[in-house]
Amino acid sequence: MYSCCAIVHRASFHICLALVWLTYSFTVFAVPTPGMAKGSVILPTSELILDVGNNFLRLVNLSTNESSTIINAPPTISIQCPTIIRRSHSLVYLVNDVSSGSVVYCEPAISSKETLWSGSVISFLSYNDVTRMFAYLRSGSLYIRSMDVPRIEELVVEKNVRGPISWNPSGTELLYCTKDDEISILDLKSSYTEVVEKGGWASFSPDGTAIAYRTGNEIRVFNRNNKTTEILQETDLKFPEQTYHWGQLSWSPDGEWIAYPEGFPNFKNCEATIYLVNVAEGNRIEAYKLQSCPIGPLLWWRYED
Repeated sequence: MYSCCAIVHRASFHICLALVWLTYSFTVFAVPTPGMAKGSVILPTSELILDVGNNFLRLVNLSTNESSTIINAPPTISIQCPTIIRRSHSLVYLVNDVSSGSVVYCEPAISSKETLWSGSVISFLSYNDVTRMFAYLRSGSLYIRSMDVPRIEELVVEKNVRGPISWNPSGTELLYCTKDDEISILDLKSSYTEVVEKGGWASFSPDGTAIAYRTGNEIRVFNRNNKTTEILQETDLKFPEQTYHWGQLSWSPDGEWIAYPEGFPNFKNCEATIYLVNVAEGNRIEAYKLQSCPIGPLLWWRYED
């Protein structure tokens, strides 16, 4: 069960990754022309990152329709769960093998790369810029760890946890799913857990007031202020049977778009499609087709700049 999350500043970003840059055959087909109107909706000027097969990270530019491999791994190693540290324009990602894993920090501005910590295999890494805290899963339990003291971890939910993990903006709450498909919010200060809906692949909106999630073949948005739920989109695949690896929902930084990949979980002849959904109007746009299936979510690397 692999998957995960994010990235930042394109120009300096390539310097840090030059040592691990490898080419890989991968075809991306642009369906609409980014930046042009699709009905009454205009595609954002953005770059998206996707984790493909746990072997490499791929950058897709919505403005130029170009794509490139940015990190590649040998067959025995998995690169997973990239996440952005936006304030320092840095990238953190997992490097896992069969029995162990490491969390790697990359600071593009000075071309540095270091291992923050190593140990057992973990998954679903997520980071909060305000509190400088990581959250992740290991053996079905949820842990947190400080960027400033990465050697010390804290267990916050024991067992029965399934990713992905999502922070609220202030870093006081963690959103996760259980193995019983309960979408839960943990208040880290009070340790109180609230079950808000049934479903999976849940994600906080950038302002923390809404939660996007999957249930059946629908993408829904739960409004935390008035406790209402809206069906945003009907998808081609059904949760959880057909979307186990493909279903996480990624909000754009302004909360106007939700991006997600979708493809049948067949590694031999897998094709996936990247969709963008406009939250205000509910329009779904088929943005790209991939001749390979992504494992993790789409990550908004550069947005409208």
